[in-house]
Amino acid sequence: MGGKRISIVVSDEQYTALEKMSEKSGLRVSSFVKSEVVKATQGDGNAADDKRRIVVDVTNYRELSDYVEQKHFGSIASFATFAMESVMQRNQLTEAQKARIGKSIG
Repeated sequence: MGGKRISIVVSDEQYTALEKMSEKSGLRVSSFVKSEVVKATQGDGNAADDKRRIVVDVTNYRELSDYVEQKHFGSIASFATFAMESVMQRNQLTEAQKARIGKSIG
């Protein structure tokens, strides 16, 4: 695999935070950082892609996590996708709104 090598320097506090985050994902710090950077840049080079990453900070993560587990949604991302699609089905675009964006969304 070709590519460029990138080295970064982080403070001790930042490294400690990265260690905690990487432990949750089961990766080494270096692998975790690489994974996050690659995920953040996926799709940026092709505007035609219909898949993008959405990052949302939530204050009730534990409640969401427990709900998703009890309702067997699999992951918070799966639940979020389901919830967005449900809202879009209940609140469909008007014909004028569809005409403005040039395609049918539901």
